[in-house]
Amino acid sequence: MSVPNIRLQPTREGDPDILVVMDVDGSPIRKAAEISRIARPIFLLMDIIVRTSDEMEHRIRMGDPFIKRIMNQKMVRYE
Repeated sequence: MSVPNIRLQPTREGDPDILVVMDVDGSPIRKAAEISRIARPIFLLMDIIVRTSDEMEHRIRMGDPFIKRIMNQKMVRYE
């Protein structure tokens, strides 16, 4: 994993989002489920989204509002 971006505080908009940018062999959805099983505390709901670097670049070029919001509010935990 290279760059998880985390917004940890739940807001009126919903639960915390964790965006993990990494190379994935297979399905990003399965990788997100695997990360969720390992990282999710029982008491905290969170969304884990896994994207490759190429997918992120594409989404940024598209102007994806979700990705834009996460990138504007990010806290980089690991690089």
